[in-house]
Amino acid sequence: VYNYRIRVVDQDGNPIEGAYVQFCLEVCNFYATNAEGWALIDAPIAEGYKAHILSLPAGYEGYTFSGEDTYLASGQTELTLVATKPAA
Repeated sequence: VYNYRIRVVDQDGNPIEGAYVQFCLEVCNFYATNAEGWALIDAPIAEGYKAHILSLPAGYEGYTFSGEDTYLASGQTELTLVATKPAA
């Protein structure tokens, strides 16, 4: 059972497997995404969690993503983070 799910996708909504997500409250932990792009997190339900993409796997060179924290709203247990490829 996972209390939180953070999904990493590209700008077209395709899941990114092997991305790392940083998930923090008082302590930060790192989680890899699965084939569907989900980082599955077993953490106590609490207020104030924040997350961001820490890194992308090989094959995503040139993609950009926000290193800024996204805070989960009260009661929010799922979040999608997007990596984008710059226009050619």
